[in-house]
Amino acid sequence: MKKKPEAIFSNSIISAYYFDEDYATIEVLYEINDEIHNYIVEVNPDNIDYQALLAEGWDTDKLAKSTEQYKREQSLEFNTAIQTSVDAILEQSKMSIDPAEGARDISSDIFDMILQDNKDMLFKFKLWALELDNIKTSHKSVKTKIRKCKSIIEGMTVIAPHVE
Repeated sequence: MKKKPEAIFSNSIISAYYFDEDYATIEVLYEINDEIHNYIVEVNPDNIDYQALLAEGWDTDKLAKSTEQYKREQSLEFNTAIQTSVDAILEQSKMSIDPAEGARDISSDIFDMILQDNKDMLFKFKLWALELDNIKTSHKSVKTKIRKCKSIIEGMTVIAPHVE
């Protein structure tokens, strides 16, 4: 009888999800002595750690569902951080209004963030945009344009006609 493959995370997995867009690596979160650790596993049938992960029931379907949930949670965290920043900027702008002049000193932090060439931010923006109700119900071509956009500004121009 063949022995079940084991890895450092065996019998202590909290979650696992695809770590990259190519689905070539998996991040495994596991707990040992009340401490949470992470471990990166290469998707390779010959890899003993990958075999151990599969032996614990983490097949491609379960990993795909877990990855989807992880990305939703990350998108929610990103959206919350953006909203917090926007709220702070708006509050700061309100405090800097000169009633006599009617002028505003609007912080450029949010605009700098949008202009940055940051693939992680772009990825999170796309997740956020695809979760918008008006985008969910829009034509497939709109969703495709969002997925293919190369900057947040380009993505904004795609979603602008579809949001109220």
